[in-house]
Amino acid sequence: MVVNVETEVDELMLAVQIELDRTVTKEVCDAVYEIASLPPEEKTPQKLDYDCKSRRNVIMSVIANSVSLERLYFIIRSSIMGLIAGVFTFSIISVLKVTNFWQLAFLGLAGFVVSLFASRVLDKSIVQVCNKTIFYLKRHKRTQDFILKRF
Repeated sequence: MVVNVETEVDELMLAVQIELDRTVTKEVCDAVYEIASLPPEEKTPQKLDYDCKSRRNVIMSVIANSVSLERLYFIIRSSIMGLIAGVFTFSIISVLKVTNFWQLAFLGLAGFVVSLFASRVLDKSIVQVCNKTIFYLKRHKRTQDFILKRF
């Protein structure tokens, strides 16, 4: 059974897809052509096992990078949502001098909805910031490990 699902271009998925395509093309496909060009006597089980393990490691590395991207995306997006909700809530409380618990609870819920909507509108920009941040963090392994493991 084939199901047609219309998907809009998801910036996060596109970033993962680009990384996966680049790595698979470079590592896996090149290795396949390299092995195909070897004479039959050089296609030993040890050589094939080594190539298989190296390909698997490359693919696992891409998956690990995509998980890091997802985590970083979550950290940045939730931080932006918290900032938007905080500013929204503070502004309304300051202007309207709200002190009633139920009004504050409703205001907090409204702030969350506003921040969720704003973060969806800014989704493309958030993914771009994530990509740039991961590029930066690749050069600073300690900082990357701290951010991705602690938050």
